[in-house]
Amino acid sequence: MGAGRAGRGRQAQDAPPTCGQLLQRYRVLAGLTQEELAERAGYSGNYIGKLEQDQRELPAAAADRLAEVLGLADQERAALRAARERRQDGRDLPVRLLAGRDAEMAQIRQLLAGAGPPVLLLAGEPGMGKTRLLEEAASRAAVGGWGVARGGCLRRAYDAYAPLSGALEDALARLPAGQRAEALRQAGRVDLLLPELAPPGGPGSGEGGAPAGVQPEQQRRLLASSAGRLLRAVAGPTGTLLVLDDLHWAGPDAVDLLAALLAAAGSPPLRVIGAYRDSETPAQLDEFAADLARASLVRVLPLGPLTDADAGRLLLQLAPEGEQMPAVLPAIVRRAGGVPFFLVSYAEQVRDGQGGPPLAVPWTVAQVIGQRVAALPGPAKELLSVAAVAGRRSRTACRQRGDGGCTAASARRWSTSRAFWPNRWRSTFRKAARTARRPATWS
Repeated sequence: MGAGRAGRGRQAQDAPPTCGQLLQRYRVLAGLTQEELAERAGYSGNYIGKLEQDQRELPAAAADRLAEVLGLADQERAALRAARERRQDGRDLPVRLLAGRDAEMAQIRQLLAGAGPPVLLLAGEPGMGKTRLLEEAASRAAVGGWGVARGGCLRRAYDAYAPLSGALEDALARLPAGQRAEALRQAGRVDLLLPELAPPGGPGSGEGGAPAGVQPEQQRRLLASSAGRLLRAVAGPTGTLLVLDDLHWAGPDAVDLLAALLAAAGSPPLRVIGAYRDSETPAQLDEFAADLARASLVRVLPLGPLTDADAGRLLLQLAPEGEQMPAVLPAIVRRAGGVPFFLVSYAEQVRDGQGGPPLAVPWTVAQVIGQRVAALPGPAKELLSVAAVAGRRSRTACRQRGDGGCTAASARRWSTSRAFWPNRWRSTFRKAARTARRPATWS
């Protein structure tokens, strides 16, 4: 085992740095924590953490914003762009582990084989591994001859058509220059969705890039038609796969556009795999899924925690050299409650020898919990504050109460979740609840 680990170590040293490694290096050189960089760039600390761990692909817009905040020189920006290109080409994808998701992978294989409904949605709490499954689907699709268009949403972004705008940008970026120009020619007015592609002073453009004299409803039809032609133009031999993350943050315009694209889909085939937090689903996404379900066009897969056996297998795969991980593995399994993100965070903390007690709550985990508490309605925050003091005994009381505060869907879900109720999380909950009761400084 030692020789194998040493070989992997030499390969890692010889390989060029990934986007995440570069971003972490530049952040440290700037003297910023993940939280400080997130605040200055307008993102969440959790998002920055995922970027540095290469759990999220770095979009061009985010790369430009982070480079500006970090004050990167031209050479450093070029290195970051090169790392992005390597990842898009599949040359810079870190080895990612997957455990306990055999049923979900069977559904993904069926989707890519052209069987079953054309839309597959993964629904689950934060940290359940939705993004990891999307990565696996995108990787298998590329090998299977699908043209992949991948995009995501951000909590505080102002792109009305995200994640579709990012997906189309991603699909274009994967094409050689000549094919990209031909795809844009076939698409027509794709600049309605990607304004940066509009020619300077182009003919017939009105205010905001809209065609002069075209009514809003006609403009939406033109936009949907252009987006559909672009998806056909970037299709592979098998078709086009749209990979859409964080759909719970998609706005009404984006959801309507996705519905229009699916309604107009023909040949080559268009298939969609998306992920969303089922604790933060907006009304328009619920309506979209319900409309697809009535037409037998969607399958929704709820993602729950891993079993203790699968969690243990994942941790063993993540184990560093030496015996430290095996020694604390059972305790980590109990603490993480089967949440893959928590398991990976604990494993990284042990592997990297970060400060604090061996099983202290990782900073990234505390941030996720804090964000979730802050998003809850006021009565639910009070409930969790009390529960953090009372411990497990408060679970039954929460389920039995009938007032509006405890019957909120989010509070009920938390009251029965094995991942969020162990006594070891009580101090984290108390801190998060205190912070959430302060006056909000962000939306």
